[in-house]
Amino acid sequence: MSAHEDRGLVALPAGLRSRLTKDDDPLLWQTALAEVLQEIDARWEVEPPGVRRIQVGLFKVNSWRRPNQCRWIRGGGFAYPESYDWHAHQNAEWGVWFSRTCKSAWSFTPEREPFRTRRGTFALRVCIPGRTTRHHQAALGCEWFPRSPWHRKDRLKRKLALYGYRRNPSGIWNLVAHWENAPKR
Repeated sequence: MSAHEDRGLVALPAGLRSRLTKDDDPLLWQTALAEVLQEIDARWEVEPPGVRRIQVGLFKVNSWRRPNQCRWIRGGGFAYPESYDWHAHQNAEWGVWFSRTCKSAWSFTPEREPFRTRRGTFALRVCIPGRTTRHHQAALGCEWFPRSPWHRKDRLKRKLALYGYRRNPSGIWNLVAHWENAPKR
């Protein structure tokens, strides 16, 4: 068993791996994908959301609006991902989708899948910064649309979650900070 299997990482589909450039660290994408899918699966088992389908979109975002002007101080400090606004996924270089229903496992869709607006479908948009081989830390922005399926009280509020990762000297990305319900800047 490899070190990646010990950490519970999922293999990146070929359609996703082929889109990454030499400046994008595939291990960060693998780590982030595993973290997000495992978190949804764990919550689904404990508290079924009563939804038909969940979609997870991974988007590569290269443009940041003045990232060093605002800091997120948890986990040692990160540039607050200000470019991850409500429409960051539309400004992304590219995106891929994973989807799951209550009766099926996660499936991969290599093209941008339009969000299905029918009742009972929820989407999590995960914006991952580009050029991560150059940096030792990365802040990811995640947003549920139209809302989190587990937050029925806040029906009209979109939830932003931030994930802060640091790469250790051996090249492994570790989650060092997580902020659920982060404020929109």
